[in-house]
Amino acid sequence: MSSKKSPSPSASASPPPSANEPVVNGLAARKLRPYQREIALAILNSVFGRKGLTFSVEIARQGGKNELSAQLELLLLTLYMAEPQNLIKCSPTFKPQTIISMARLRDRLNEAGFDGIWRAELGYIISLGNARAIFLSADESANVVGNTAHILLEVDEAQDVSKEKYNKEFKPMGATTNVTTVHYGTTWDDATLLEEVKQTNLELERRDGVRRHFGMTGRKLPVTTLITSLMLKQKGSALVKTIRFF
Repeated sequence: MSSKKSPSPSASASPPPSANEPVVNGLAARKLRPYQREIALAILNSVFGRKGLTFSVEIARQGGKNELSAQLELLLLTLYMAEPQNLIKCSPTFKPQTIISMARLRDRLNEAGFDGIWRAELGYIISLGNARAIFLSADESANVVGNTAHILLEVDEAQDVSKEKYNKEFKPMGATTNVTTVHYGTTWDDATLLEEVKQTNLELERRDGVRRHFGMTGRKLPVTTLITSLMLKQKGSALVKTIRFF
């Protein structure tokens, strides 16, 4: 998919006040769960402090990573709406993954009172004021060169994104802006992009104590989320079982 060049008014996003609980929960009608807030605060502190950290967020399916992503996008578009700058999110495919991400952000914008204010552009951009969320496909055939990530760079389902595609075409989008990057997904094996980023982050954490990896695939998730995730995994493995609640 071809894409239009990004504006380049300044090297990176100028920092709003530092992240805190009221900032994280101040806009969305749907509140984040505690484990989602913890991740959001770490990401926002990197964005606002221009730290340029790279995070890996490993959450089981139906665990709330897409909601976390949409609410981060909502907050950042709002805070930067006076500035012509971009956040960029890529997914392994345009249909359905990218389209689903765009729909979720539109819903959150409407719930926050921006109905009739945000704009859709070119079929893959959502703008609020001067700030833009650009949604791109990470499919091997997608043409994504020419975009710049000033505020945030997100990689959805990073375990399914080609390492070569990411390193050659997406990672450079934030090279001149020291952009904060977030890789979301679930690792299936040791060869994936997500697993590579995760292992790098764990090593960096051992060196400097700054948390960069968040793994929420076990007991920290709500019981209903764990059951849903288990059922999806079992279906994918053709091991469907009936779970009864008494």
